[in-house]
Amino acid sequence: YHCRPPFIIEQSKKRVLSGALLIGEIVARRRSKIEIQKLNSLLKDRIIELEPAEREKLKLADIVNQSDDAIMSCDDNTNVLSWNKAAERIYGYLAEEIIGKSIYILTPKIQQEEIDYLTQRLQSGKPLIQYETYHTKKDGQVIPVSVTVSAIRNDSDAPPEWSLISRDI
Repeated sequence: YHCRPPFIIEQSKKRVLSGALLIGEIVARRRSKIEIQKLNSLLKDRIIELEPAEREKLKLADIVNQSDDAIMSCDDNTNVLSWNKAAERIYGYLAEEIIGKSIYILTPKIQQEEIDYLTQRLQSGKPLIQYETYHTKKDGQVIPVSVTVSAIRNDSDAPPEWSLISRDI
């Protein structure tokens, strides 16, 4: 048995080390692959779980957009949050023009007490009924409308938003 020269021993050590590192990398990649497969499986399950809810959401959005009635939502400060196509047609305001502005824009000055009453009722959580009133269109024309206002509840059962459905009568 002859002793190997030091440079061959060092070269062998480097090869053994690089082989060990390579094996470690292969093991890590296999673990990562298994973890990715598990996450993909969980994601597929979640997508399958959400699909019916998403379809229902899209169906309801279609109903709102295809309605002949103006359907809008407001926050508890009376600012418009959503505005459907029928609201654009009935009132003359595009969604971009009205969203973020007060719903008071639709109410003639003489009707402000009515809006204050409705806002107070909504904030107290009392149910609202359908009623008839007058709204002002973008061009200034006052039209009679049938209105239904209801609170949109959140998880804490507080009415942070409300929906308003109006029909030009």
